[in-house]
Parts: sequence; structure tokens; C-alpha cells
Amino acid sequence: MRVGPENLDDLLQLWRADRLAHGIEGEKEIEEELESIEDKLYRVSTKNTILTVNDLAIGGKEVMEIMQIPPGPIIGNVLKDLLNIVIEDPGENTPERLKSIIEKMKGEYAGKDSRKHKVGGREK
Repeated sequence: MRVGPENLDDLLQLWRADRLAHGIEGEKEIEEELESIEDKLYRVSTKNTILTVNDLAIGGKEVMEIMQIPPGPIIGNVLKDLLNIVIEDPGENTPERLKSIIEKMKGEYAGKDSRKHKVGGREK
């Protein structure tokens, strides 16, 4: 299950209610564990953690300009590739580095029509 940062508080409260409802642990133990989880989440959130393509230093518009292609599924694929790179090495998340990486990706996507996409195994 994927949960965005805007839903974490609700998820934690649901987790707490579920644990209390099962009645296996005492409220004190559950509260201590919840506090530990919240501390970990706070530490992760303050480390400039990259979690989605929206956290990248560039967006789809820059990808289209560099690759010289119109909007389409390829843009999303490139952004996902960039996200994977940045997750592995957050230091790569600068406009200059990402633009350089996109330049290198151009050949990988050359000749593909960004507006076409496969539906049921056929290009549309």
C-alpha cells in the first residue's frame, strides 16, 4: 500500500485504533511504539527524502524540452527512471545533473512516439 505524506497521520491513528481494538497490548506499549514510529517518520521527512516524481528538481516540461518530444507516456517513463536514480543517490537531484542524465537517455527513447501507448498489446 502506498500512502502519501498527507495521509500518514490518519494511517497512524488507524494503526493505533486497530492495535487497541485487538486488546493484546496495553495502551502504554502501543503509545510508546507509536511515538517511536512518529520519530522515525520525522527523521525521514527532514532529510529531504525523495518519494515521488514531484520531488524531483525538474519536471515534465523540462524533460519535453530536452528530449524535444510532445507530452505523452514517455515523459512519465523518463521521470520514473529519474526518480529511481535519485532514490539510489539523492545527490543526483539537481537540475544540472538530471538534465545531463536526460541527455544521455535521449538515445534510449529515440524514434519512439511519445503520444502512442500500448493498449492490450497493441499500439494506439
